[in-house]
Amino acid sequence: MLVYLAGPMSGLPKFNYPAFNAAQAAWEEQGWGVLNPTRRFEGRTDLPYEVYINHSLMDISVCDAIAVLPGWEKSTGASLEVQYARAVGKPVYLA
Repeated sequence: MLVYLAGPMSGLPKFNYPAFNAAQAAWEEQGWGVLNPTRRFEGRTDLPYEVYINHSLMDISVCDAIAVLPGWEKSTGASLEVQYARAVGKPVYLA
């Protein structure tokens, strides 16, 4: 089983990478494969937003589920990811 992590990044210290990485470890401990967006692009944070969101939606399309980090509701990108996941029938879990 493969899960995509979604959550707030913009405007947060270290782009919230520590929370994403902790969630990844927890899901992996439970036997899940994890697609963690912080691991894309070698951790770069300077690319255009469109690059990140396009890859995120592609990642979600190949996952079995999506897991959301605290504060996801306030994130435009994470909200879009959740909306897409629900639209294509993926379960949404709390990370």
